[in-house]
Amino acid sequence: GLAPDRLTMEVGYGVQLPTGGRLKPFGRWSREGAARYSLNVGTQWEVLGAEATGRDPGLRLVLDVFGEQVADEFQSPQRRVGLLGKLTFK
Repeated sequence: GLAPDRLTMEVGYGVQLPTGGRLKPFGRWSREGAARYSLNVGTQWEVLGAEATGRDPGLRLVLDVFGEQVADEFQSPQRRVGLLGKLTFK
């Protein structure tokens, strides 16, 4: 049978900015196997893209700024701050 060993959930709400971008605060929770989990809390900012500008400019730039905690049953929790950028184009 199927025995998935990873589960990820995300909650967020996007707000259109008057300057043409989109801001989305979010929370993410992920579990790997029975013993490891991670929790992310942060904000995603879409600078370019169809959702940010109302038209498709051909480019999409998204920046995530977040705090993360990763823990498992064998080690104490690790905490870090991250910046993730994604650039896609057609």
